[in-house]
Amino acid sequence: MNAVSFGVVLRCVWLISLLSMSACSSKLHVHIFNDNLSETDLTLIEDKFKSSKILYSISTVKVPESISSNSILYTPSISSNAQIYKVIELLESSGFDISWTSILKVDNHSFTHNHMGLYLFSDKLHKKQEIKPFIEVNEYGSVKCGSYLRLNTDAKFTINFDIWDVALDDYREVKVAGTWHSDDIDKITLSANSWRTSLSFKKRVSIEPTPDGVLKEISLLPITENENIGFYLTASESQPNANCVYRTSIYQ
Repeated sequence: MNAVSFGVVLRCVWLISLLSMSACSSKLHVHIFNDNLSETDLTLIEDKFKSSKILYSISTVKVPESISSNSILYTPSISSNAQIYKVIELLESSGFDISWTSILKVDNHSFTHNHMGLYLFSDKLHKKQEIKPFIEVNEYGSVKCGSYLRLNTDAKFTINFDIWDVALDDYREVKVAGTWHSDDIDKITLSANSWRTSLSFKKRVSIEPTPDGVLKEISLLPITENENIGFYLTASESQPNANCVYRTSIYQ
């Protein structure tokens, strides 16, 4: 009886140890590359990470030439998505928008599970780079709003909505047209005569390998969130909601 009990105890101890090891190994470790961060911004980020109890370390290794804006490099794991979003929200509250994420190796930089490379650039320390056109892809879709956004090269845009009409017992198309401009490589602003204010979106790019090749997803995220859906309209409820997340995907 004592032998059996001792064996049970040993198994329990082993199981607890295994669970403890798993819990420890699943803790996110963020590697912050400070090559392009001012001392003030680095202190701000460190304070945020400390208050959020996120494990981090500072790396003085040179940032790869191909990374030229605020970026995250990581290897996916069971909990990685939730942890990444937590870090992104923390950074955005500090004034750092993440415009690019990748689970690929960049130059000689890659990370094991639950390790993340964070590359941040202070405003005055951004790398000089060739500015590419914002409309790398010109058609985006929104599942939430049931709409399609098209950005034309003549700085005009159209948003098409498919609206269910009970009277017609069919869908009818509603179209909104206007102009767009981009003052920043990662930001776009839409304006229309039927809107009293413009709508701005920030671009976020993620890259992921798939069996069919490297998939690049481009998202346009509303900068202004408002519970009043038609806050930007001249006439309330005159149009379907256009302040939505738009996405498109391309294989490279």
